[in-house]
Amino acid sequence: MFHTERKLIVHWNTDGCDVRDEKGDLIAWFPSPSRNGVQDTEADGNAHLFAAAALMLKALEDLIADNAPEYIPSRLWDAARAAVAKAKGEQ
Repeated sequence: MFHTERKLIVHWNTDGCDVRDEKGDLIAWFPSPSRNGVQDTEADGNAHLFAAAALMLKALEDLIADNAPEYIPSRLWDAARAAVAKAKGEQ
């Protein structure tokens, strides 16, 4: 499964938030339920989470690769492994 390594930027517009790469290409769009030009916190939050997802995946993969399970509480270790599996479509 491919995950982008491009820098993603969130832009707010009157219809919601869009996520674009550094070239300006549209990657994702999160419509605002209100559609009245007022920034919707849910659309904004979803767009920022989406934009950070590849960085968070890389951080979790590095954390798992660089540590042994006995150095991290088991609930956090299991959560990190489950998040990585879900991001890769394995769960």
